[in-house]
Amino acid sequence: MNNTQNKTGKTTIELGRVKGENYGYKRSLAVTVDIELKDSEKGLVLSICGYIWNTKRTNIICGGQCNDELKHLLFRQQFTTFKPTFKDARRLFQIWERWHLNDMRAGCEHQRKAKWDEKLLDDTKPATQNNMATWTYRKDNPKGLLAEPCPECGYKYGTAWLFETIPADVIEFLTQFVKTYGDK
Repeated sequence: MNNTQNKTGKTTIELGRVKGENYGYKRSLAVTVDIELKDSEKGLVLSICGYIWNTKRTNIICGGQCNDELKHLLFRQQFTTFKPTFKDARRLFQIWERWHLNDMRAGCEHQRKAKWDEKLLDDTKPATQNNMATWTYRKDNPKGLLAEPCPECGYKYGTAWLFETIPADVIEFLTQFVKTYGDK
């Protein structure tokens, strides 16, 4: 994202610092996120990864898809310093959740709209891997959706990685986020 003309590249953003006591440290710990947009044959692909660093910044304590952890720390006011506004942070977390690896969608647009990935085999049980309809074949459970065809286009759920185009407003937000909170 250093190249603002075509909006591709990788940028590390210092989000702030969190209370070290949460992780067994006396001093606060640095928190960063890597935001990367890459060109692909089909369009831009987004990757966002977060990191909570040890005090010497030689290793990570928590990293990768840790957006839930970072949201939890933010909402519980565990940051000692925080660069983005709360509104911008909330939007970043929403984008991270929704658009990370937009070239690896298990369902077609119709299946996503119908929320196939949220359907449970047993509504009285929690949403675990063993209770997700999209992780189960129909031959193993009548509610199973894995490899079942979309009624509109015929795509069989989970049989390929599909690409989903990132909306222009998301690209613009990320570009502005990097300009505003990235190293100057």
